[in-house]
Parts: sequence; structure tokens; C-alpha cells
Amino acid sequence: MKKHIFTNPHDFHSLDTAICSPSLLPMLNFRVESYLYNSDHFPLIISYADGICVTQLPQRYLFPRADWPAFSQLAVITETVVVSDNIDEAIKTVTDQIISAADE
Repeated sequence: MKKHIFTNPHDFHSLDTAICSPSLLPMLNFRVESYLYNSDHFPLIISYADGICVTQLPQRYLFPRADWPAFSQLAVITETVVVSDNIDEAIKTVTDQIISAADE
């Protein structure tokens, strides 16, 4: 199989990918930056559609001090917990279960 490398500096071909949950898509804007920033491709800029960015820092846990046996007893994630037609709902259920166990 032959390879051909295009060396024309005016040919810009690249594929940038952004993956997000379908529920987030309406809240985001995607655009391609016009400046290369010394890169070989144009950056993909993702921003909030409403222009408002609220950053909430996650609660921090002290993992070395965790009671892992107690956590394992409290964080019961079974097949019935994760089986759902809606992936966002399943993820939320599992996340809530883990956070609830960690907060005990």
C-alpha cells in the first residue's frame, strides 16, 4: 500500500472530535478557532451556549482515611441499578449511590 503525504502548506485537513452527553449538546456551542497556535490543526472551541459559566468545585474526600469496608457495604450497585433505557438516568443513579455511600 502506498502512502502519499501532502506537503502543500495551504492544505489544512484535520478532524477534531468532541464527545459529550446528548443532554449537554443543546447547552454548548462548538466552533473552530482561526489561529493555529503553532499547532498542526485548528483548535476546537467549546463554550456554554448561554455564555454563563458556573463552576462548582466537587467535594473532596480523604481517600487514605476512608473506611473502605463500610463504603463497600453502602455503595451497592447492582444490575437493577444500572439497567435503564436512559443512559443519563443510569449514570445519575450510580453517581448518586457512590456519593451517598461516601458521605456516610
